[in-house]
Order: sequence, then C-alpha cells, then structure tokens
Amino acid sequence: MDERFYQDLARQMSGMTPGEGRRADLPFLSMVQHVRAFGQATGRFPDGQSSDRHEALLGQWLQQQREIAARGMLGRTLQSFADAAFGRGWAAAATHDPRYT
Repeated sequence: MDERFYQDLARQMSGMTPGEGRRADLPFLSMVQHVRAFGQATGRFPDGQSSDRHEALLGQWLQQQREIAARGMLGRTLQSFADAAFGRGWAAAATHDPRYT
C-alpha cells in the first residue's frame, strides 16, 4: 500500500476532508506503515534493542509513540490511525501482536 492510501485512511478515520490533514503528520503515517509491514512479516512488533538496525529504529520509534500516547499527547487523529493500524492495545508494552500469527 502506498502513502496516499494511508493519508486517505487517516482522513476517513478522523473525519477530515482532503486538504485538512497536516503535512507534519506524513512522517508518522509513513512510520506506521513500516512498523505494520514489519509486524506482518515477523508476527511481532519491532524490538528497539534489536541488533538489526532497521528493526531497532522501528522499535525505538514505536516506544516513543507509546510514551507520547501514555501522556495523552499523541493527538486524536494520530491515535485513531495507530489504533486502526496496530489495534487498540498497541500502546501497551507488548512486543507480540496476536493478529500477526
């Protein structure tokens, strides 16, 4: 799936109309796409402590988003998008997502 698909999905989920989305959200949406692809390929969320640089980067980013979400600072649109992409429990410290098995 391409970046446009994720932009459209985020707009639909948040009730935004085209042009309302912030360009600043695009890096977030791109990272969600990469984390989701990793999960589909491996059956788990990425580990921020992995020796694999790509996995570690994704895992560290995901952990940062979990911390931001725990403080209630992620924002409604991004929270909704992450919930849809990863499931409502994504912000918990779990490393295994049963949907990928």
